[in-house]
Amino acid sequence: SPRTRCAGLPAAFVAVALAVALLALAARPAVAAPRYAEVVVYTPENDGPWQRNCSREKSRMVRKMIQDFLAPHLFKARANFTLDCPLAAERDMYREHETHKQKFRASYWKSLYSNKIFKSEYFIDQHMENRHMDKIPAGADACLADHCDVFLCDHFAWDLHEQDGATRQRMRKKFAKKPCHQAAMAAAQKECFRLLDQCFTSFVVDRGPGAMERAPTPHAWNDQHQPN
Repeated sequence: SPRTRCAGLPAAFVAVALAVALLALAARPAVAAPRYAEVVVYTPENDGPWQRNCSREKSRMVRKMIQDFLAPHLFKARANFTLDCPLAAERDMYREHETHKQKFRASYWKSLYSNKIFKSEYFIDQHMENRHMDKIPAGADACLADHCDVFLCDHFAWDLHEQDGATRQRMRKKFAKKPCHQAAMAAAQKECFRLLDQCFTSFVVDRGPGAMERAPTPHAWNDQHQPN
């Protein structure tokens, strides 16, 4: 069956398959084509300043993309990142707070710590900031928003607002178009490769009870298949 064949795949192959989403970003050319001479820049409303200088809204975007695009592959492969990877859930700075929030009616939010109701997500974020920073585990030191350039948060936000039917006036308030700079693209590409190295050297595949197999990086796997 397809499931049996997948379970027997070598760990290196699984690692390469899981890396496809990040590799697609890393493979983008450093020089923008004419039609991409502009980039979208998103400015979150009511997003701080926070104690840890980390955007909660942009962290949510990266978290959602990890959940939507990477997590399903990890689940199918019975694999996960170790704590060496800044994308590991255990290192997510705001994961503890996000799992203790609940959407309540249209735009209201409920704190599962205190059962208090807030009229917007921003206000419950403030509540978390003012009352529950002590709940964040000591090892949760990774700000997912730091990886927005790699995960294209600004474009992701644009798509979400368009899907939600945001007015042109609101779109102009939250988004701006700026020239696309080669240096910025090259920096994002470099960061993408750095994440690949960090997260796919710290990638383990569950082969059953007590049998964990560490997979090499996609770069290492490619090196093994180069002609002598």
